[in-house]
Amino acid sequence: MSEWRETTLGELCSRVITGGTPDTKVVEYYRNGTIPWVKTKEVNYRPIISTDSYITTAGLENSSAKMIPADSIIVAMYGQGDTAGRVAVNKIPVCTNQACCNLVIDDKKADYRFIYYVLTDAYEALVALKSGSAQPNLNTSLIKGLDIIIPDVQEQRAIAEVLSSLDDKIDLLTRQNATLEALAQTYFRQWMKTYSGVSRNVGDFLETTLGGEWGKDNASDDHPMPVCCIRGTDVAMLMVGLAAKIPLRYIKPTKYDRIALTDRDIILEISGGTDTQSTGRATYINDRVKLLFDLPIVFSNFCRCLRFKKKEYIHPFYLYIKGKWENGEFFNLENGSSGIHNLDYKSFLNSQEYADAFPNDEEFSAFATFIDPFFEKIDKNKIQIQTLQKLRDTLLPKLISGEVKVHV
Repeated sequence: MSEWRETTLGELCSRVITGGTPDTKVVEYYRNGTIPWVKTKEVNYRPIISTDSYITTAGLENSSAKMIPADSIIVAMYGQGDTAGRVAVNKIPVCTNQACCNLVIDDKKADYRFIYYVLTDAYEALVALKSGSAQPNLNTSLIKGLDIIIPDVQEQRAIAEVLSSLDDKIDLLTRQNATLEALAQTYFRQWMKTYSGVSRNVGDFLETTLGGEWGKDNASDDHPMPVCCIRGTDVAMLMVGLAAKIPLRYIKPTKYDRIALTDRDIILEISGGTDTQSTGRATYINDRVKLLFDLPIVFSNFCRCLRFKKKEYIHPFYLYIKGKWENGEFFNLENGSSGIHNLDYKSFLNSQEYADAFPNDEEFSAFATFIDPFFEKIDKNKIQIQTLQKLRDTLLPKLISGEVKVHV
């Protein structure tokens, strides 16, 4: 085994690159763009293989955005909630906005995968470096100056192989779920052409929409009950089954009694902060999904729970798929001031403008018979993803600290 040595993160980089945002008022910088452009909400401990937004060559050339080679490490420098300090690896060349610090690792000095795992484990250390008053942030100097301890490159690679093998299995299952959901979407589009349909609003099927609860960071006499709290930023993770990073909060038991999630609920993200096109994401809750959590689950006030009437038969997966397919309508209903983007979800649920043809009970039943096996497999994969993630998170700090040795 090699001798471990102390160094700084900056010493291991061949380049450290920040990004930029093309002028959003210039349509030509975004329309039909083909260059992947990463925002901090996508920096979330997962490989980046595609992006929510794309820019054009003109957008790249007329902004401070720069191309980042594949297998770099992207660190979120600021953002709402716990965004600052999160990391990801881009598996494709990308550019990023200015809120990202992009580390191009010198492969003669370090294995980028090992450094990614070091930074994954160093989240609290990165958060502790944040500076500023109104909204503390990271910057490139703070990130480059982070002290880390590493073995030689050969041992780094051996450690990274162990952890990457688990991440590869997680990625495979995540991709399989994406394929299954795409098949369900295809069936949904074809099926919609066949049913008779009666024009109704989505809101007609709902018993209520519930606002969430942030809870408290620490237990107290007033807030003694531990829960997992789904925030808007967590919806994307829960969609693929990564529930382990959803934060622990404490709430009043009486509050939980009012917002406890039930089978067939849908959680809708209604506030995207300053990010555009981040509202409207949704995830469903059922008894299988609940198995991902060790504690009861609630949702923050950046989300809304859509709860169906018991006397109405509407399949929750139907509304989930329909909502994802028509996601552009959600984005068109964004409102808010001071750069904050919120979803006018009440208009979408209740306005006659968004009324649509809905199947009758018999047609819904046929839909459920066909679609349920897709989501049953998706949910089983989510549980397996969670198991693998917990194993990786247990091994990670022991391997990167040298507490557990690997054969080189």
